[in-house]
Amino acid sequence: MLDKRGIAVYLGTAFLLAIVLAVGGSALGWYGLRAPGGISLATLALAAWIPAAAAFAGKRAGGTRIESRAWPIPPLRFVAALLLAPAGFVILFLILSLLGLATPDWDVNQLAAYAPESGPDGAADIPPAFLLSLAFVATLLVLPVLHTLALFGHEWGWRGYLLPRLLPLGRLRAHALVAALWIAWLAILAAPHIGGWLFLRMLLLAGCFGVVLNEMWRCARHHGLTAVALGAFTANILGVWPHLFPNANPPWGGVMGGGAIALWGAIALMAAAAGIRRKDEAAEAS
Repeated sequence: MLDKRGIAVYLGTAFLLAIVLAVGGSALGWYGLRAPGGISLATLALAAWIPAAAAFAGKRAGGTRIESRAWPIPPLRFVAALLLAPAGFVILFLILSLLGLATPDWDVNQLAAYAPESGPDGAADIPPAFLLSLAFVATLLVLPVLHTLALFGHEWGWRGYLLPRLLPLGRLRAHALVAALWIAWLAILAAPHIGGWLFLRMLLLAGCFGVVLNEMWRCARHHGLTAVALGAFTANILGVWPHLFPNANPPWGGVMGGGAIALWGAIALMAAAAGIRRKDEAAEAS
């Protein structure tokens, strides 16, 4: 049975707070590309916890109690969630490289430009291999942990609260509704930062990965696990890959964007198909 009151309060709170933050923050110069770096990061972190506040309000208003674990995360599942995004990017760039559509810059000149000037000619005196190693460590380990902490409340709301309350409508319908609502919510928050065709591509990419996260939660009933997967995904988008493949940057633009949408769209379809197969097998076993 649908918890209509709880769902309505969750969605109303989530969208209202997102509009207030995006519109009000932009008007005050605290949100968007023109905001000072520290303030912009703070407001983005605040935005990531809006779904947690909405979930709290929804639970107070509604009557349905649905368990969704946050901790502990089983070690093997943690590693799998952590490596899902980088594995996808490796496959994507391998395909694009073989097709001649993306060329790696093993000297990582973009990253070297950010290094402190220490050479005799004013250039950075850091070996490219060492710089690339640091970038991979940051992308695969450090940034995912930081992003997971920032996105924990986000996943509590969208996957831990809303998704299970829509599952009585049917798994595929719940996937579609959560993905569409999530995209609409992200669009409000992303509009001050990104515009045009890149904006639409980013939302498509988010929707594809959102279905993967939905199916991950449905299998494990663990929003801590989906927070790890989403944290690793955003960390890899912002990490080493755009610097290693500068001609395929930004991650949701150009050839890379189209390839990423196609890849994660295929993974989402496979995840949904696997869910249907598991349900059919369970029905036959019973």
